[in-house]
Formats: sequence, structure tokens, C-alpha cells
Amino acid sequence: MPEAFYYADTNSQPVGPLSLAEIRKFANAGVVPRDVMVCEAGGDNWRSLDAMDGGGIDRRPAFAPSAAASPLAEMRPATLVRTLKITYTATILVALVAFALNTGTGRGAVQSGDPYYSEGFDALAMTLTLLSIAGSLALIYLLVLSLPERHRFTTPVKAAGFLLIPLFASYWAFRLLPGLVKGTREWWLESAPGKSGRLAWLIPFAVITAVFMAISGILEVVGGVWFLGDPPAKGWEGMILLSGLAYMLGESAFFHFTLSLLHLLRGLIDPGDYEREVLKAKQTPFWKFRPGPWSPSYAFLFPIIFIAVWTMRTPQ
Repeated sequence: MPEAFYYADTNSQPVGPLSLAEIRKFANAGVVPRDVMVCEAGGDNWRSLDAMDGGGIDRRPAFAPSAAASPLAEMRPATLVRTLKITYTATILVALVAFALNTGTGRGAVQSGDPYYSEGFDALAMTLTLLSIAGSLALIYLLVLSLPERHRFTTPVKAAGFLLIPLFASYWAFRLLPGLVKGTREWWLESAPGKSGRLAWLIPFAVITAVFMAISGILEVVGGVWFLGDPPAKGWEGMILLSGLAYMLGESAFFHFTLSLLHLLRGLIDPGDYEREVLKAKQTPFWKFRPGPWSPSYAFLFPIIFIAVWTMRTPQ
């Protein structure tokens, strides 16, 4: 497995990770100078490429990027990838349970004709909903943090924090998701020049996801106003169904989209991650269950839960 290295660009910013052979190709093609400073991923010893090729020791002062310019310098690549995996998996599992409880309550309200119907799980549903929101914000924060600073269009705190502002979050989704795609594509181009077409599908995916998230956010606010009256305005049954549908589409699209980004980013952050998981899968005996490299999205369960709950008659 080739070692991963970073090289310093003209602005003294780290670029990579790349294999040493790839950096040499860039030098031979004139993309970078032959004496460009390079450093092994996770290390802090910067040396010139020609010194490494010649086996000599570089006597010039070592280049050291600032911590602000390279968040990866504060967290090892493998640790960052593992944190992304855990955050994603925990968040989607909590979100699925919260979605099932909220959908069941909405279905019970329509079936019983009582807009304030309760199944006795209100406190649990609210707690899990808040946890899923917190997990989603943490996931967005980590996604932005994973990108080199030169490829971020905003800070990790703003990226996550602006999603908490009602209505503004609907606009912010159209800035945030395409911005994440743009930064990921730019980083991808540094590692695989000329192959940006492979990521072209992410652009419409980001827009579609933003549309579903925006509609869900707007309907959530409208639904809150709708139910302020006692009794609520006519047509509340349709509002519950429409809000639930938007909720399902928004969650499903969000988790599919973020998983797609995570699969790309993990290869940029820690190039050996995928190979290690493939090796683990091959070494696992056939009678023991192990999913493919990394975890499945589970996002397909949102529409399944929605259809199952809304087509099932619950006892009165």
C-alpha cells in the first residue's frame, strides 16, 4: 500500500494526500517544482522532493503549515474518517427511530380524527428528534472540517449553525450542499487531475437534496402555525400527510447525499481506508456477517417506514 504525502503549493498550503509517485509525475509535468516541499501524512517533517529522490537530507528550514490552514494536522486521517463513520451511523439510526415514532403519531391523528392524538411516546420522540438534529449538524460540521481550508466556502460552525435558523435554513441548504460538492471536486482534482467528470452527478444530487430539505423546513414552520388554533384550521389531515412526506424525502435525500460525500472524502483523507476494509471483509469467515466496505446508508428505510405506517390501520 503506497504511503500518502502532502506537498506545499505556492501559497504554502498542504495539498493531498497523494502518493510520492503522483507528486513526482506532477513535478515531471511541470505542475509543481522539482524541489517542492513534501511531508508524509500524519508527520511534521517537511523535505524537498529532490532531496527525497536523491536520498539526501534537506538542509533548508522545514515547511510547517499553520494549524488553522490544515485541520487535518490536528487529527490523524484515520481518526477523522472513523469519527465521520461513527457520527453518520449513529445519526441515521437515531433519525430512523424518531421518524418512525413521529410518523406513527401523525398516522394515528388522521385515523382517529384527533389532531392532538398521542401514542404516549411524545417525550421519547422529541428527545430522539433533537438528537437526530444534533447528529446531522455534527455531520455537516465534520464534512466541512474534512475539507482543506482552501476548498471551504464557509467555516464549519457557520455551515452547521445556519441550519438552525427557521426559514433561512431553507435558503442555506442551497448554499451549503453545492458548496460541499464544489470543495470535494476541487480536492478530487488535485488527486486525480482531469477526472472531475466522475463527480458531475453530485451537482444535481446536491440541488435535489436541498429542494427536499427546504420544502421540509418550510412545511415544518407552516405546520406549526397551522396547529396554533384550537381547533386547528381545516385541512390539518392533509397538512400532516404532506409534512410527513416532505420529512421522509428530506431525511432520505440528506443521508444518501452525505454518505456519497463521505465515500469520496474518506479516500481523500485516508487513501488506505477502503483497502483496509476490503481486506477485513476478505479475511472474515463466510459464516460471520460483515457488510461490504463501510456501512450501507439505511436511508432507503425512510420511505419503507412511511409507506408501511400510512398503509397500516392501527387499532382504536
